[in-house]
Amino acid sequence: MKGALENLLRAPELRIDAIRAFGKLPGQGADQLLKHYSGFSTAERRAVGETLATRKDLAGQLVAAIEKEVIA
Repeated sequence: MKGALENLLRAPELRIDAIRAFGKLPGQGADQLLKHYSGFSTAERRAVGETLATRKDLAGQLVAAIEKEVIA
């Protein structure tokens, strides 16, 4: 499933839905989302932040990405 979702990140019309779907996978998704983050639009970046912030197991990776300035 993770590979299929990562492929959907390449489809602009499905990207926000794919970002949100990563939030449904237990313990997964942050690495893939952060890897593509710099190429995302403002709305897509917001969706990444919201997705990572709503999951306790992913929130630490969000904080680390902010501290490393991967996410501004």
